[in-house]
Amino acid sequence: IVHIEGCMRSYDWRMPEEKYRGTIDHLSDVIYTYFEEYKKQGVAEGLNPKSIVLVQNLIVDVLNTYYFVKKDFYDHLASDNFFKQRGIERGEYYLMTCHRRENVHIRESFENILNLLDATDRKIYFTASYRTQKVLLEYGLKLPENVIMVDPIGYQEMLVLMVNSRGVITDSGTVVEETCVLQVPSLQIRKATERPQVYDAGSSVKYDPTQPDRYPHDIIFHKFEDLFGKKWEHNLGDGKASERIVNDLLKRLRNNGFRMHKPEDYHLEIARSYREDEL
Repeated sequence: IVHIEGCMRSYDWRMPEEKYRGTIDHLSDVIYTYFEEYKKQGVAEGLNPKSIVLVQNLIVDVLNTYYFVKKDFYDHLASDNFFKQRGIERGEYYLMTCHRRENVHIRESFENILNLLDATDRKIYFTASYRTQKVLLEYGLKLPENVIMVDPIGYQEMLVLMVNSRGVITDSGTVVEETCVLQVPSLQIRKATERPQVYDAGSSVKYDPTQPDRYPHDIIFHKFEDLFGKKWEHNLGDGKASERIVNDLLKRLRNNGFRMHKPEDYHLEIARSYREDEL
């Protein structure tokens, strides 16, 4: 078993993903993780350091392949008609995603997020998951008038909307990485994140839906607007993470180096589990 994007932790146990991550890491023979701080998190949980390989963040590779070398294509897609059809104006709207269960299924948090959206005059183009739309109806909640909600969209359309937005409001982990690399501000509607590097880069503003009083709307949007047009070093990777993974996989295939759960491979003292009865 190989786990890519391993050892990432938000330490927010409300998230089903947090439980999945830990379980998969402990079942995996090889764990590809992005940064040293992630490896330390895994080792602190008892994972074998020999099974953890540092590769840097794959999202840089993805954007290099699917956006930066095709920028002319995306510039062509971003026509005036593209934005007119969607009822938004280039550079004057916020893009939004919101899907996490701790945000959507906890009514108070969902209402706090909607109140945040209502605090800005800018249009918000909300690509909402079907589950989010379903919960919205079940709770009988109304979207603020400045929010345009649409069904989920494809990756190319998402990239066009992202790079031409004023910023992105999201609870997605990957989206805040993408925006960081693309020099687009993000506003994270999350209590905790497994990707704190975007805060290090200075590309993201935090809003905790469980503690709205700590995050006044006017201050949040002032910080968010202040990021527009600024540049930062993302420090997420050099775009060669996929090469590192492929090279390591090939090396292990040649050397039969996958089985990291054999007794001789453990980094802990396990002799007592294999002891004889001595009777």
